[in-house]
Amino acid sequence: MSSASLNRSRLVAALLLGGLPSAACSDAKRPSAVVGTGGSGAAGKSGLVHGGSGPAAGENAGGSDEATAGASSADGGSGGAEQGGAGTAGSEALGGAGPDPIPPVGDPPLCARGRVFGAGMPLPLSGIGDDVLQAITPDELTIAWKNGEHFFVSDWDGEHGVFAEPREVAGGAQYRSVALSPDGLQLIGIKLDVTVVEQTRNALQPFDDAEPSAGDFQSFNATLASIPVANQQLGDPVVGPDDSSFFFSHYTTSYMGKHATVFESRRSGGAWSFSAPDLGELLYAEDQKRRIPTGISYDSLTLFYRDEVQGDFRAAWRVNTQVPFDHSEVLELPDGTIAAAPGASCQRIYYSAPGANGLDLFMAEAVP
Repeated sequence: MSSASLNRSRLVAALLLGGLPSAACSDAKRPSAVVGTGGSGAAGKSGLVHGGSGPAAGENAGGSDEATAGASSADGGSGGAEQGGAGTAGSEALGGAGPDPIPPVGDPPLCARGRVFGAGMPLPLSGIGDDVLQAITPDELTIAWKNGEHFFVSDWDGEHGVFAEPREVAGGAQYRSVALSPDGLQLIGIKLDVTVVEQTRNALQPFDDAEPSAGDFQSFNATLASIPVANQQLGDPVVGPDDSSFFFSHYTTSYMGKHATVFESRRSGGAWSFSAPDLGELLYAEDQKRRIPTGISYDSLTLFYRDEVQGDFRAAWRVNTQVPFDHSEVLELPDGTIAAAPGASCQRIYYSAPGANGLDLFMAEAVP
């Protein structure tokens, strides 16, 4: 192993052990409503059955086996005050002299703070057992989800105004969780053996490669395998809308205290490298309770995640892609929501929440 690789492995190991300081298509191509029975987020399933009963909801989403309850709307946007924003540390840092520093200002995020979504409409893709959202492409034309050990993908049928019949991903039992490229033509899977693989399809075709290769994740996997830390876990893949950013969770099963578990890798030279930049204490785990990423906005400024620490579902914001996330708010989604991701305009959100027979897939429109 080269000295550079060894140094990177030691750096990542130190981060895991807490040894370092924290540092498309337009909406016009989609109808304004998804065909379904309408109603609230607790509406019933369709009769379509495409998988067996699922395991615990948390594992379906790439997290722990405990599905935490969603926050009530009364929690509002209190998350920012609880977590501590950019303007709270100034007086202490300056010994009380002068006003707090002005927080950095960036372009307004596509997913505005305080955005409210209406009642969820069930997608008739849901089957018996828990259906856990894995990804929705920015154009909202391809959706992926998990049911038990089975993974499914469905493409939008514009002629009939519905998502088409689900197609099962080949070899699904080897995956813990999956993500989609922005165009929906590549599936990125995190395997149970803590490696990442990818497979590619033609438009509207199934993902039928039961033995996919690491592809552009060869360097990523090699670095991960060299980290001298036991009981490592990898999960919760989210591909950025520009296909050059990859969010994931990397952690151990025995760590206690506050520590970083959510990271963002950037593609370089066409390949993914394993890196562990600090995305901010806002996303730190506490003991075995984690912040679990499930979606990213089209401008990469808003991360959607299940918060096992707070016991709710949230969105976190950053002012640009070079700085940590420094503000979060509870999303007013149904109690028990465990995964959510927006379309490109953030006018629609797709999520998994309790339905008639376990977790179902829903879509909700932003309230004007």
